[in-house]
Amino acid sequence: MPLRSALTAGFSANVKMALTAVITLAAAAHLLIGGYADWSAGPDTIYVMALMFLFFSRERTDDERVQELKLRALFVAFAVGWATSGVLRFASYLQAPDVVPRRIGAYDVMFIVLVVANGLYRIWHYQDGRDTRDPGAV
Repeated sequence: MPLRSALTAGFSANVKMALTAVITLAAAAHLLIGGYADWSAGPDTIYVMALMFLFFSRERTDDERVQELKLRALFVAFAVGWATSGVLRFASYLQAPDVVPRRIGAYDVMFIVLVVANGLYRIWHYQDGRDTRDPGAV
């Protein structure tokens, strides 16, 4: 069994959702407390790798529906990340000419994309599972 599958094989969807939330909150707290200079000095890579690991890890039932939901979540997240980076880049052009424009980094965009992708996939996966349950069951 590959290492990636062995590490996440026992994690339920709820545990993965909780880990995604904890990583996202830890990253936000780190960014607010440490500032952007500390954020881009290396911790951003660790947060992105952890979110990537959670998103691409195998599910207990890894079928075509799971793959479709993940692909759809990645598509929407990529569009959100692209739009966010475009808006921030445009805003940097509106600054005064003597101010050095601040650019959003690649890991910042990857972090946004992975947070959105993980969130959308978990929500859609939950909704998909809820729709297939027997309405009379408790």
